[in-house]
Amino acid sequence: MAERKTKAATAKAADEEATVDPQSEDPQPGDVVPSEAEPSNAAPLEAPESKPRRLGHPESSTDFVAANAALMLPPGARHVRLHDLAGNDIDPETLYEFPAAESPSHMATVPRQVLREFTYPEASTPTSQLFYPAGAVVPVQQALKVRDALRAVAEEPEPEPRASAI
Repeated sequence: MAERKTKAATAKAADEEATVDPQSEDPQPGDVVPSEAEPSNAAPLEAPESKPRRLGHPESSTDFVAANAALMLPPGARHVRLHDLAGNDIDPETLYEFPAAESPSHMATVPRQVLREFTYPEASTPTSQLFYPAGAVVPVQQALKVRDALRAVAEEPEPEPRASAI
């Protein structure tokens, strides 16, 4: 029994000697000093964009206006403008007629037919599609989101054209 205690005490003493004291400032045989460290072969990280785009990356994001209006477009399509059949621009502020404050209605009305002009990815010729028919009824919350999206797109700077891979 005494022999077991002696072996246990010897093992414990050996463990304590192997343990590195964090308070000790003396370098241990296995420690690596920073000046002796090998240089890294990893590539340097590139800095992120100076200012992240509020509406996403134009090449890969869904068009912000179409997304808020619950329309499907391919990623990379870019909103140009809203217009009527005669080609006149439509101001986002006049796009909807909202119910009066005292009205219990939660629906906004689109007073005239509205077309949306946009460009497909990698295309330069704009395309138009029906955005709302005349008299369309839209939930107020969605109308507010679309109006805010139109304002945000108007404030966003024009993206730089990508270099062609061809």
